[in-house]
Amino acid sequence: MLIPIAVVFLSFYLSRKFDESKRDIGQSNIATIDEIENIKRDIEDIRNSIFSKLTIDVEIKKPEPTEEEIRDKNKEKVHKFISISMFAHTADVAEHLGISKEEAFSILKELVQYDHKISAGGQLTEANMDNVIWLKK
Repeated sequence: MLIPIAVVFLSFYLSRKFDESKRDIGQSNIATIDEIENIKRDIEDIRNSIFSKLTIDVEIKKPEPTEEEIRDKNKEKVHKFISISMFAHTADVAEHLGISKEEAFSILKELVQYDHKISAGGQLTEANMDNVIWLKK
């Protein structure tokens, strides 16, 4: 009689530990990716500094990215963030990208409905944007 009860409690305990481990892995993956991005940014700054000292009179300007290019780049970042973290809320994505929740929600919704790269749990309305859970496919 006690064995089935113990099995239920043991399975609940193990499932909870598994969820905690999965969350910890996702957070450490995000921290690693952020550190790599910082290193890449530092290397780019050093490279630009060196080239700016070597350039005498020639100035090459990169064209300003269009809104569509910026949005596509943000979509890539969001997809990578969701894939690494395994799940996230709209506010987490907005904070990671440094954009508003509304803009993040728009990108996330597009990734679900049109690109089919991620999935969502919850009603995809702006009124419910704080309650939606975004998941990797």
